[in-house]
Amino acid sequence: MRRLFKLLIAFAVIYMNGCSSDKSPPPYKPGGIVISYATDDDLNTYDDSSHSVMLAVYQLNNINGFHQLAKDLTGTQKLLGLTKFDSSVLGVDSIFVNAAESGTIKLDRLQDTEWIGVVAGYYNLTAGQVTKEFQIPANSNKILKINLVLSPDSLQEVPAK
Repeated sequence: MRRLFKLLIAFAVIYMNGCSSDKSPPPYKPGGIVISYATDDDLNTYDDSSHSVMLAVYQLNNINGFHQLAKDLTGTQKLLGLTKFDSSVLGVDSIFVNAAESGTIKLDRLQDTEWIGVVAGYYNLTAGQVTKEFQIPANSNKILKINLVLSPDSLQEVPAK
């Protein structure tokens, strides 16, 4: 009986190890996030003139907190405050972009980053139109490439070709 019990335990351990997958989070990667962007001539228009926009780029190990905040105006404003709103925030960067420009932003991907959240600080904030979320595949050592267009009042993703 004791031998059968040990055999069942050994089988269970082998079975459970065989079913598990190696889902270790992505490692640190210098230049591992590349954001290409283009802005409209009428970017962030206020009082009949265009204005720059701040992009807040969050590196996260879980998207839930960011996603919840991005649902409404108060949460979106909190995201633009560049704060560590919960323990999922591994890092946050701010970049200012101007009207009628295009460029590329390269950021180091921090250890354990699984998600990138981007928020654009328009004068006329509309929840759902100024945030984007991007997932980094597990075990990925590849560069995450993000293509954005900043229209007069919203942030849009352009799929890579």
